[in-house]
Amino acid sequence: MCDESLRNLDATLPKQMRLVAVCGLRWNDGSKVNLSTQKASLDKYTHNFTDPFVWQAEIFIAGTAKLSGPFTLDVNDVLDTEYAFLAPAPPLIDKGFRGPLADKLRGLYFIDKHIFERFHSSLPNSRCINAKATIEIGGIHVMISEGDDAGAYPIKYKVLSMNGFKPCAEQ
Repeated sequence: MCDESLRNLDATLPKQMRLVAVCGLRWNDGSKVNLSTQKASLDKYTHNFTDPFVWQAEIFIAGTAKLSGPFTLDVNDVLDTEYAFLAPAPPLIDKGFRGPLADKLRGLYFIDKHIFERFHSSLPNSRCINAKATIEIGGIHVMISEGDDAGAYPIKYKVLSMNGFKPCAEQ
């Protein structure tokens, strides 16, 4: 269930962004957060795991931003997945700030297969490519969870530039 009444929710966002809706908001004990009667924060963790903090949520953020930073395109044959990741510099939220939302906004995942196909041709024998990128985004869908889907995903994006292609360092 999504909630658009967000007056009881604390969330620090980049200046150019605004919170639109939050869905499936749950405390660390698994119980649902009712924003009409409870206050919650996406800005902090508690030091005591018996104190409630937001553990799970699906968050929709509106706004646009032009981001630059290292970009990684990777394909995993074992998991049959492709992904691209941008770590903007400076980050959307200051690196010194920690919290459920800020931690997810440190980088953006791109799950559009076309972005990998478009740039894989620069190094066709590589399974992983690093580049420098500037990308304009419009809106962000954030998943706070312990699952594989956790992360921040641009709703719309446009690649403005991408250069300096090189294979990823072996891990």
